[in-house]
Amino acid sequence: MLNLKELNLIVGNKSFDLLLGEVENIFFDCKRQPYGLKDDKTKLELAKDVVSFANAEGGYIFIGFSTKRSPKHLGDEVDKMRCFERAMVDVKQYENVIKDWIYPELEKVEVNWICVKDKKGIGLIQIPNQKLTRKPFLVKREIIDDKKRSEIIFGLVERRRDVSSPRAIEEIHVLMRDGMNYSNCLENKLDKIEQMLESLTASRLKVRKNEGELQGEITGRIKNILSLEDLAKERTFLLVAYPKKEQCELKTVFSDREGSLKRKLEDPFRLRPGGWNLWMRERAKIIEGKYLRIGFEGLEIIDLYRDGCLIFCTLANDNFLCWASRPNSLCINPIALVESVYHYMHFYGEVMRDFDLAPEEYEVKIILNNMHLDEQKIYLLPGSLRRHVRSSEKKEAPKDNFEKRVYFRKEDYDPAVVAFEVVKEIYLWFGIEDGDEKIPYMKKVNGKRCVDIDQIKEIK
Repeated sequence: MLNLKELNLIVGNKSFDLLLGEVENIFFDCKRQPYGLKDDKTKLELAKDVVSFANAEGGYIFIGFSTKRSPKHLGDEVDKMRCFERAMVDVKQYENVIKDWIYPELEKVEVNWICVKDKKGIGLIQIPNQKLTRKPFLVKREIIDDKKRSEIIFGLVERRRDVSSPRAIEEIHVLMRDGMNYSNCLENKLDKIEQMLESLTASRLKVRKNEGELQGEITGRIKNILSLEDLAKERTFLLVAYPKKEQCELKTVFSDREGSLKRKLEDPFRLRPGGWNLWMRERAKIIEGKYLRIGFEGLEIIDLYRDGCLIFCTLANDNFLCWASRPNSLCINPIALVESVYHYMHFYGEVMRDFDLAPEEYEVKIILNNMHLDEQKIYLLPGSLRRHVRSSEKKEAPKDNFEKRVYFRKEDYDPAVVAFEVVKEIYLWFGIEDGDEKIPYMKKVNGKRCVDIDQIKEIK
């Protein structure tokens, strides 16, 4: 994934062909053609795109590049350079829209048209990293009514992964409310609250009453997360890990200190740029003093409970698990499946280490919902990604729903090994036998099969 330093070199050397094959990310976005700027709708689009980079770490908008979905990365891949004539970009008009539609005014934003060949070129908008003290930047629109009274409408847009995402009005209200309340409260109360939470979560092991009570509690939590945005009616993939017999509380699940479990959830480990991981570029929220919740656009949601239950829920469609599927079909992308499961199990290792006295036994529940939704059956293929597929190789989901549990112990925990066991159960359910590399991105180490993280790291 290109970073700002590499993008600066590409722009400085005008070597724009190096963008081809790269995946859009938090630092750059591509537009197939210039913004029209003939009406408020297109002006708003420009303002939203620019302000999303300003609220992140800065970046570039390249105009004159088409993109396509990449089956190897969770993001769109730059496909072609489509140069156009200079007259199609009125630099002054772009600058005026950026100035008039964004508050406060951005510093040192540059709009250019750069000739590439034969009097044709590409458009470029460079948004430098803005001062933290000036953030957040807002998209604003002044409306004047019939009585010549002026009103301002505004919105907040941020860059997340490879998209510019507007904040919902409810989120803006919470941010404003919390900021105003913080200004009116004594700051030292925060430290006292944090100390109280840590003392409450540092309790010792307790034995659960029975298996039925445990499963009933887990089922309620799953229903809770599926109630969001009508996820129960969508194709979903869930992983739910939790201590099996003993019950204990996490130490730093509600702490905002550096190195806390909350901070690790907000900035989790990632195998490679542009892959399927748990990073959502969001702050986790404490819900009712019971658990943390972090989510990305209704696409991925994670709930982390203080007793060590970790629920990961994502869409099992062409927005995530079936990314870059062929038109009118839903095939599980093997990279998306294996890589997301591995990242989940890797983070659960962090959860286990946060216990004051960690339980000995755990289980992870695998759930696939609505695999036959709208009479379209989701399917899986043996092996890794391929271009040509025989219809006989397609293995359709045998039922609408799937649920399976995998057990593991603290003493021999290896995220790559447990991730393999989870993926294997999914392949077996689809009717794909375990063997002859039919389950991809795997290897054997010391007699145990596991996810081959080196093979995933090498995916370009």
